Amino acid sequence: MQWNYADIYEAIAHAMPDVPCQVQGDRSVTWGEFDRRSNAVANALIAGGFRPETKVAVYLRNCPEFLEIYVACFKARLIPANVNYRYEHDELVHVLSNSDAEVVFFDASYLPLVTRLREVLPKLRRFVVVGDAGPLPPWAESYDAIIANNSDAKPNTGRLGEDPLLLYTGGTTGLPKGVIWQQDDVIQALGTGGNFYLGEPPCADIDEILRRLDHSGKRIYVACPLMHATGLFTSLTLMNVGWTIETTASQRFDAAALWQVASDHRVNALVIVGDAFAQPLLAELDANAGAYDLSNLQLIISSGSKFSRAVRTALLKHLPWLILSDNYGSSEALRGVQTYSRGDTIPEDAVIAHSDVMVIMGDDGRLLDSSVPGTRGALLIRGHLAVGYYKDPEKTDATYVTIDGTRYCVTGDFGVVEADGSVRLVGRGSSVINTGGEKVFPYEVEMVVRTHEAIADAAVIGLPHERFGQVVASVVVLRPGAALDRTGLADHVKRHLAAYKAPREMFVLDVIPRTAAGKIDHKACLAAVQAMTA
Repeated sequence: MQWNYADIYEAIAHAMPDVPCQVQGDRSVTWGEFDRRSNAVANALIAGGFRPETKVAVYLRNCPEFLEIYVACFKARLIPANVNYRYEHDELVHVLSNSDAEVVFFDASYLPLVTRLREVLPKLRRFVVVGDAGPLPPWAESYDAIIANNSDAKPNTGRLGEDPLLLYTGGTTGLPKGVIWQQDDVIQALGTGGNFYLGEPPCADIDEILRRLDHSGKRIYVACPLMHATGLFTSLTLMNVGWTIETTASQRFDAAALWQVASDHRVNALVIVGDAFAQPLLAELDANAGAYDLSNLQLIISSGSKFSRAVRTALLKHLPWLILSDNYGSSEALRGVQTYSRGDTIPEDAVIAHSDVMVIMGDDGRLLDSSVPGTRGALLIRGHLAVGYYKDPEKTDATYVTIDGTRYCVTGDFGVVEADGSVRLVGRGSSVINTGGEKVFPYEVEMVVRTHEAIADAAVIGLPHERFGQVVASVVVLRPGAALDRTGLADHVKRHLAAYKAPREMFVLDVIPRTAAGKIDHKACLAAVQAMTA
């Protein structure tokens, strides 16, 4: 059969309508309410004349409405597209324009910014405000009014497993690119109704999902943004097994508050992004371990950035019954996981369990025998993959290749097969910077840095960082007589790009190292910085 999220969630809502589906602070939305509210939004969009495959931008922080809107789109056969709420004007214009969005749901606090966006994005024709923004302009409408004024009956739209969603991620030039996923492929890549993260087998159909349902309302606390693949796909996957999604409205990561919620609400799982989240959580446990009852916590999931060995070891020391799930994947290919329990040997490097969807390709483009220890090469994923990049056939052809009749995703990662059959990651084929789970592409930041009047030339590199994995650093050449410090440069970048892309370090050189072809030599830049700081 082909899977569609809306079909699964409707069946679960009918089976346990009074069990919480979404929780944030004092707000709780049951499965029955979630089903009816998403129906109302879907019916409003259908009544508004939006036809299947119309793009709907979701420009929200974590909130119960986020997933309601996604499911409403699935019910109406519209295509939801995530929008990074950290983006500033130029980035937002690109995503909303590139996606061909005709509808945008946005947080009330973004009304001034959306007012400006509306002036330059004529294709957008419906604007829905989530939250209390006070009196609204005539071109905007309230999400609560949509819920109140539209039928909550099931819309009959003839759903298909092929119905897509659009997931925006960074591109090789730094411009966000939309990855097209069919719902059936996402669901099958992530466990087909089984709890992928706990190793449960897939389900054959919705009836089997319903037979396995745990009506106790198990909870996962999603500490990372729903607008990223980690938060979104983890939430959708655990909703497939009837779990409750809990989030916080806070814009600041607070380790003590997170542990308090996990203790008070008897949270069963937690999803975070690598050491950037885990280190503050560990520091809080070190200081106040006895303050929290975490006996219900079974699982901590990390995706987007892997745990270091020290963090894995420390988490299992504090919580010896825990299962740690280090997930390997990207917005383009979703499979690959390594789990750890107490007593396991914790490797120094990032390691993933080998699976039948993973292969290794040599430098000559031929597939290698990945069962042989020591085999080294580029990691490719097969099986249920994304359709490709929206409106970018060149990037699609470069990322998705067909070898001997089988379609693969070229992940950009390189690995070596270990003696136990696992694959140790040894690097990436690009200069992407991963800072706390956020991807930063040097080219994009370099273009902005060079617009500063004091700068003659610039390069951007990633420097190692204990908590965030890497931080953004800029290597600059100043114009004669000019002066600039790191704060001034960071402020300049923040006026154009998201704050996490702003350099945290700045180093001044006489000349930026370049290759014979004139391209920036990022390795030489890094070596120069290392020599300066040695």
